[in-house]
Amino acid sequence: MRDDRMLARGNYVLLRAGGLRLLLPQEDVGAAFHVGESSGIELAALSDRMQRLPACPADRFVAASLRGDEGTLWAWNELRVLIAFDLELHALPPSLCDAGSVLRHYALIDGEMAFAVRADAVLAFAEAAHAA
Repeated sequence: MRDDRMLARGNYVLLRAGGLRLLLPQEDVGAAFHVGESSGIELAALSDRMQRLPACPADRFVAASLRGDEGTLWAWNELRVLIAFDLELHALPPSLCDAGSVLRHYALIDGEMAFAVRADAVLAFAEAAHAA
């Protein structure tokens, strides 16, 4: 039996878009804003499948930029900063890894899966899915 776990300690941001929970390094996420405070700035949002939505859902109330796309605020249902957080990452089983997916690792946070990923990978995947 393989042990596909990695232990890490650091600062992370947990982002939720509907049923999608992403865990990014804190340095990949800009300052958070209440969506009502972001007038004049483009709002973008992801679906549960990490695809860019054509419009921002009404239930997204917090937004932040992602490293690599600082001109856009991405809207979320939840944004939680985890400081000096001990993280146990697990590799996704190969049978669950789609060839085009950027999701390879997950952590359990409050008993729920969150996918560990970098902002550039999220942006590249969302843009590729949006262009298709």
